[in-house]
Parts: sequence; structure tokens; C-alpha cells
Amino acid sequence: MIETAHGTAPDEARLDAAEAAAHLAVSTRLIGAGDPELASFFTSFTRYASPEDLIHYTGAELAALVKLVFARMARRNPGASLVDIFAPYSEDPGFARDETIIVAVNDDIPFLYDSCTAEIRAQGFRIAAAFHPVIATARDAAGARKANGTALKESVMVLAFDGEVDKTLVEGLRSGLLKIFADVRAAVRDWKPMLVRLAETAAGLKRNPPPVDAEELAENLAFLEWLAADYFTFLGCRDYVFSSDGDGRLDPVPSSGLGLLANPEMRVVRRGTDRSKLTPDVRDFLTQPAPLIITKSALRSTVHRHVHMDYVGVKIFDTKGKLIGERRFVGLFTSTAYSQLPASIPLLRRKTAQVLAASGLPAASHDGKSLQHILDTFPRDELFQISENELLATALGILNLGERPKVRVFLRFDRFDRYVSALVYVPRERYSGAVREKIHGILARAFNGRKSAATPMLDDEALARIHYIVGRNPGVRPEADVKELENEIRAAIRNWDDGLADAMRREYAETTSSVARRYANAFPAGYRERFTPEEAVEDIGRIDAVLKGNGAGGALTAHAYGHLDDAADAVRLKL
Repeated sequence: MIETAHGTAPDEARLDAAEAAAHLAVSTRLIGAGDPELASFFTSFTRYASPEDLIHYTGAELAALVKLVFARMARRNPGASLVDIFAPYSEDPGFARDETIIVAVNDDIPFLYDSCTAEIRAQGFRIAAAFHPVIATARDAAGARKANGTALKESVMVLAFDGEVDKTLVEGLRSGLLKIFADVRAAVRDWKPMLVRLAETAAGLKRNPPPVDAEELAENLAFLEWLAADYFTFLGCRDYVFSSDGDGRLDPVPSSGLGLLANPEMRVVRRGTDRSKLTPDVRDFLTQPAPLIITKSALRSTVHRHVHMDYVGVKIFDTKGKLIGERRFVGLFTSTAYSQLPASIPLLRRKTAQVLAASGLPAASHDGKSLQHILDTFPRDELFQISENELLATALGILNLGERPKVRVFLRFDRFDRYVSALVYVPRERYSGAVREKIHGILARAFNGRKSAATPMLDDEALARIHYIVGRNPGVRPEADVKELENEIRAAIRNWDDGLADAMRREYAETTSSVARRYANAFPAGYRERFTPEEAVEDIGRIDAVLKGNGAGGALTAHAYGHLDDAADAVRLKL
């Protein structure tokens, strides 16, 4: 709890800081000054650690942990990753805590820590304490720690889990982290070459443009420039050659991969045995003159955030405007890209302006402003991928929904049939984590898919919005009736109050609203647990009869009843 008047949270922080200082004093004494390198490492290790992580250990345990980590860092080849996972209590009697420790050491480059913790969470582990100092270490040519060696900055990650981890899981975690760190090195290594490729690609579009109007081409070129201005984290790039033989093919150009796509086995769009053969729908889409493809990759990022990567495909044309290939970039839109309004982002500004114009709503009107707000707060990934016609229909549907607390579902199907995107609106008071998962399960079953992502948006409105992604399983996508889906979701999130409202409608007809308002909050939790809404309506009738018949008097009415499974001599009584 945070109390603004007296501030219990700051008080707790001060207590944590005081306790951490006491632990550090003990640790410092135990580390001693006999080994200057160890003492310096201890200072760097603890300097920026949070008090919460420091007080996770006693002073003796913290000193023991630092010694164990320091020993494991004695040798590491520059450019390689050191990953060690061990139980410290089995090696040092000063460490009494039952824990598993990960030590990961790398050359200091971007994205290491968040990529590491994302992989740990993806494998189902919970981090109990974390330390991440960046330390200057001198090493010789063989990677041994030497005072007169070459100095380099090293990222040191020390992460703790409660309890001892099974050996099989340890090996899976170690191999997973080594792969993650290799991917991070590849992405960081090829970041600048990918920017060069992007500039070359834009120049090629200017030289050999597709048959589109000048304004559309300019918007696409502006979008590529926008990507390069720190709005996109480039993680991979690869070139493809288009062949119109048969249904068409896109074949990767050997050795053209950069970053994560330097690995020829990495696939961007589809998982399958023949990644180059195109379906008729995909071939039709590729041969349209639109220069760019913006969608989601089939791959989850192993770098920075463990989510499906964004995929920007730039078509390559010959001098006659005929498609001859594609250059694919994969990566992640940055947080800055998500915080900008669509009106300041190339392609989105044009798309949203055309939707506003097509709506016919005056910009200064109430509905016009509401539609603008819907577009400004539309899920950004969706906004990049959705067509103008789909966006217009969905945005107007949301506008018509207004403040009415009802369930609505808006669907969009990925053009490559890899996933289904669903915007689901539910009354805000019904939203919870359990409700979110329940709806995700309904959607996954409806489309023969699996739960991929669910992103809620809760504000001051009467409705909560959840953006769902359902990954498609192989096979034909089932047809789904939106109204039936809405009814199923409505039934799934139905609660006792809904049952009471329905039962009162059946009993009281036209007078439902007035009676419902009077009794909406009349029944406490204990009553709701023991009695059905139908029983509550019967009790409302008895209460109303007493009130109407006796006015302000104190008459007592009793209702005797029994349950089928009660003993023969048992009776229940309501007063």
C-alpha cells in the first residue's frame, strides 16, 4: 500500500537501504583488502545494486557469492560468452541459502540483460535477485585475468533462483542463454551494415519505382527514412529473388543474410518444408505494386524482447516496374515509435487521414474527435498492418459501441494465415486476468489456434479493450460467426449480477429497471455464494410485500424451506 499522507513506501525504502548498508559492512569486512582485485570487484559488483537485492542475502552470503563469481570469471576469451550455473551452498559453507545462481559474462554490448532475462522467463524460471555490473577487466591473449593485460568492459550478470534446478533444466537454460548471446552479438555486429542496406534499398526504389502515384511512393520512402531514425531496432536482413515460374517462388540470395538472418535456417514468414514456394494469395499480394510489406514475422525475437519480430519487406523492381525480388528486414519497433501519434509517422499519417476523410465525419464534431481518439489509441502493430478498408470498418464499429458496456469482437486475419488478430471489448468491471485468459481460450478454439499474445488497455472508459493474437495451427481456418463468438464470451464472463438482472427481467417485465436499481447492491457476498439469482428474486418479492404492506412498521415475515439433500427433520428459515 502507498499512503500519500505519511508515505509508508518511502519508510520501507529507507529501512531497506539501512539494512543493505549493514549487510554491506559485514560483506566488506569479510572480503577484506588482502586481494585488491577482489576488493575492487566487490565494490563494482555492489555499487549500483538495489537494496532489495542486497538484503536478499546476509552479509556472509553476499561475500561468499562475490568470491564464487570472481573465481568463475578468472578466464574468458574476448568475444565469447561465459555461462555457468551452480548451487553456491554446495561450494562455500558461508552460503547457507538454497539457491541456484547463473553467472553470465560477455563483452559489454547492448541488449544483453533484457535478452537474458526474457529467455529465463520464457523457460519458466523466476528471478529472486539480480546483479548486473559492467566491469573493466584486464585479460591476456588467452583470456586469463592479468593486471597488465588488455582492458575491456565486461557485462556481468548474476541471477538467482530459489531452490536447486534439475540438471536437465540447467543444460537447457545454459544452451538457451549461449544461443541468445550469440544472437545478440550477431545483431549488434551487423546493425550498421543493415542501415547501409536500408539506404541502398531506398535509393533503388527511387531509381526503379513501382507503378504507384508519386505521393504513395514518397510516403513509403519517408517511412524507410523514419525507420532509420532510431524508430526500429534492426535485428536481421536478407535478400530474395522472385521467379514467376508456376505459382511463383522467392528464393533467398546465398550469403545475403545479416544479423539473425545470417543463419540460412532462420525463416521470416512461414514455418514449413518449402519456404520459397508461394501460395496463389501470397503471389497475388507480392505482385501488387505497393512497395512495402509490413507485418509480423513467424519468429519470436531472441534479442531485446521475446515477442514476434516486426517484418518490413521492401520489394525490388526492374527498370520497367516489374517485381524481381524482395529485401526483408526484421526487428522491433522501438518504444519511441509506439509513443508517437500516428499523424507524425509516415504511412500511418496517410492511412489515418484517409480513414477520417472516408468516415464523412466533420473533424471538429464530437464523433469526429472520438474517431480521431480511436485511431490515435489503436494498437500500433495493428495500425501498421491493417488495410484502410478494414481500419475504417473497425474504427466505426468501435465508435458506434461508444460507452455502452457490452461485448464486441473485431477480427482481422493475417494475409499469410499465420494468425488471427482480435480486438475484444468487455465491460471494464468484468475484466480480470482470469477473464482475459478465458476469452483467449475461446478465440484459440474458434480458429484452431494457440494463445500467442494478449494486451489489455484499461483507461477511464466503461469498456476494457484486449488485443488478442491467436497463432494458427496447420489446416484450413474454421469459419467463425462473430455474433456467436460474442455470445460465447458474454456467457463466459457472466456473473451473479447478470443472472439477477435476467431473472428480474423475467419476473418484473417493464418495472425491471427501477426494481433492479433499488436492489443492485443489496445482497452481500455471503448471500451470493449461498443463493442463486432466482432465489434472490423470490426474496425481493417477499421484501417488497413486507415494505408495501407494513410501511414503516416493524412486522416480521418468515419463510421456511428445505433443500432436497437436507435431513428429514431439518428446516431452513429466512426472516
